[in-house]
Amino acid sequence: MKISIKGEYGVLAVLELAFNCNRGPLQVRAIARKQNIPHRFLEQVMSALKRNGLVRGIRGAQGGYLLAKSSDEIFVGDIIEAIDGPITPMACVGNGTAGMCWQEIDPKLCAVHGVWSDVKDSVMGVLNSTTIQDLCDRAHALNGQRTLMYHI
Repeated sequence: MKISIKGEYGVLAVLELAFNCNRGPLQVRAIARKQNIPHRFLEQVMSALKRNGLVRGIRGAQGGYLLAKSSDEIFVGDIIEAIDGPITPMACVGNGTAGMCWQEIDPKLCAVHGVWSDVKDSVMGVLNSTTIQDLCDRAHALNGQRTLMYHI
């Protein structure tokens, strides 16, 4: 199981919008520059985030994107799933695909099905308990550590 670069770019874009939350909309070009994301690629990411109700677009010369919810209501898991779809280590533990085992056996009779289910639950537990506000706080703490380092 791997989270795509597109999913990571989505998290970084939403994080940038959260940093800018009280200053108005941000244009894709500004987000791309600040987070070092290819502009055209970011347009696709922002479209998926908008389609899933995580950001909203403002048209016009002063337009751009804003968060559709507060940063403490947007979970990293929401962003990843909006871009990459359901997070599943194996098809047999996917959303609505229970029983789609490559071995064509009932998951209740599979010795490893429980492991894949636990992996999914663990990953989703982390992603769905980490908000964008948590990442903002983490970034501010890291920036504070960087500026406080003195070398002799």
